[in-house]
Amino acid sequence: MSHRGCVASSCNYLEISAIGGNLVSNETIRAVACAARNELRLPFAALSLGSSEFSCTTSLFIRDVMVMPQTFAPCAVTAAGKDVCVIPQLPLEHEDSGSAAVLRSYAGCPVFDRESHCVGVFYVMNTKPCRFSPAGVAQLRVYTQLIANHIEILRRFGIDGPDPSPREIVCRADRVARQGRHNEARRLITLAYTAHDIACLRRRQQTSTLS
Repeated sequence: MSHRGCVASSCNYLEISAIGGNLVSNETIRAVACAARNELRLPFAALSLGSSEFSCTTSLFIRDVMVMPQTFAPCAVTAAGKDVCVIPQLPLEHEDSGSAAVLRSYAGCPVFDRESHCVGVFYVMNTKPCRFSPAGVAQLRVYTQLIANHIEILRRFGIDGPDPSPREIVCRADRVARQGRHNEARRLITLAYTAHDIACLRRRQQTSTLS
């Protein structure tokens, strides 16, 4: 997977590529990342997607544009594990002289697909050492699951048009249930809840921006 991305003019973030070259919906990922950043009161939120070995990753940052090294060690450690990885104080060798700030603390959660394969890491960082509370770690898991479900929605519905609405997903679930595929229908209902939750996040952010 090659790096591909451009800096948007209206806000600082990088467009990112998902597995297989499919572009993740920037607006949706940005809404989730902004919500996580605001909830945890941290300056940076990022999503890295790449190979299972993380030999190639691309990151999306909110607020400041920075591209981490392809072998950013905390992401590799998180991807190798099964749960949240918290590093209250990063060693100084993770200083990036080309970045807008020095990253000193990290909390990341692996993003799993439906087959339980790790496809990426969603993480938050700070420019100073800090402790992450149990409530903050739990919230990071919630936002990571939103991203994982959103990636599944894109894979199921395609990425050529706008994100499917919760109603569209429920309609597909109804058709699937009529075919007797009840487990599949239940999974689609879960994804419809995800689409609804993300839509609410986006509306809240649009409202706060206008106010």
